[in-house]
Amino acid sequence: MLIGGFLGLGQIQLTSSLVIAVLAIILAGMGCVALDNYWDQEVDQVVHPRRADALDHLSSRFAWISGFILFSLAIIIGFFVSISFGLFIVGGFILFLFYELVTKNRGLIGNITVAITLPLIIISGGVAVHNPYPSFVIFFISFFPVLGGEILRDIRDIEGDKKNRHTLPMSIGIPAAQTLGIGFISTYLFLSPVPYLFDLVDLWYIPGIVIADIILITVIVYSKIKPCSIRSIIEITKFAWLIGTISLIIGIS
Repeated sequence: MLIGGFLGLGQIQLTSSLVIAVLAIILAGMGCVALDNYWDQEVDQVVHPRRADALDHLSSRFAWISGFILFSLAIIIGFFVSISFGLFIVGGFILFLFYELVTKNRGLIGNITVAITLPLIIISGGVAVHNPYPSFVIFFISFFPVLGGEILRDIRDIEGDKKNRHTLPMSIGIPAAQTLGIGFISTYLFLSPVPYLFDLVDLWYIPGIVIADIILITVIVYSKIKPCSIRSIIEITKFAWLIGTISLIIGIS
């Protein structure tokens, strides 16, 4: 979210509106997690047992109520930033509910919904500083890799999802889903130079992004040569994207 704000400002600068907006997004994210844990209780018992154990002392009702309270606080604080930012959070909340209640159990369309929702956080930073247009470029870069990551997570969670969901790996099989997921993640290799080509960042962006690309290439090639766990692929690609994120901040400065 800070990256979206910094891109909109054209420099690394913490304005009061951006700080308040970050607080609103943190509360919204906490609300997402609480509600997601509420709706995924049965799945988490299978694929995330430590998470389920940690939540044992909390009631389902508490998770449900706290999720909506946190989102309500986020929306209220968001309107202190600007009307457009408050409405943006409302729209994000509606999209989150649409995923959880409608598309989550419908295979690829559910993955696409998440791939739209998560990168919107970047655009929210631009909205907070009244210049969201540069962050749309990062949204475009993020969409396909996030989509690939979500498909791989469905493979990782397939045993738990069998209880009450119908995901893409169940429809097309795990090998095909893994190939598709890694294929979408691979698009980052071609899209990562875009911020520099669009003059959103300076030359200092390049070294970090080269490292991130090398990590991605390594894990992609290794996964094809030798079978490895989906969890490992997910964690390594997340690390590569973290380096890419840091590179963006360095490039903006």
